[in-house]
Amino acid sequence: MPVCPTRLVLRARLARLTTSCEVRFSGLSTAITGIRARLAERGRGRRADGAAPASLIRPARKLGLVLRVAFWLTALLFIPLGLYLYFLPPDVASLVGVSPLWLARAAGALVFAWGAFQVAASFAPDRVKIGGLVGGHLLLVAALVPAALRGGDALPAPVRTVLLVVAGVLTVLAVLGLLGAPSRRGRL
Repeated sequence: MPVCPTRLVLRARLARLTTSCEVRFSGLSTAITGIRARLAERGRGRRADGAAPASLIRPARKLGLVLRVAFWLTALLFIPLGLYLYFLPPDVASLVGVSPLWLARAAGALVFAWGAFQVAASFAPDRVKIGGLVGGHLLLVAALVPAALRGGDALPAPVRTVLLVVAGVLTVLAVLGLLGAPSRRGRL
């Protein structure tokens, strides 16, 4: 079967183009490998075998662990507190001074939801979730400390101590969240 001359010309052009692209891509691949090797020598970027240098992995793992600990400790504080407030017995509510019981139930549901969010946020912490963690903690500390200090004789000493301890724990967790936040310099 005779071959069309136009088809032969197109095949020849395609072969030249394919060879040219292969040469360009192999040159690009060599250049990328060289850049990776230079970055690995300086302690940045990935090594020639494709793995990130240990100096980059260790701090990221430590920061991720610090953030997860902050989120999980917050959840361990808020989930039981939220459940207790939601199922608050009426005699304890009258002892503490919560007159409409629905208010304690609503507060318990809100605190439980915040604790559940902290558990969910611990799986993929980012800057927005860390901001929520720190902001929520500091707002709660700002509400608890004046109430505990101004309570005077109205609050029993153990209740005042518990409020101040919870405020201290929340402050420490907020600081852990701030210290564990990824820096913007880490991304290019």
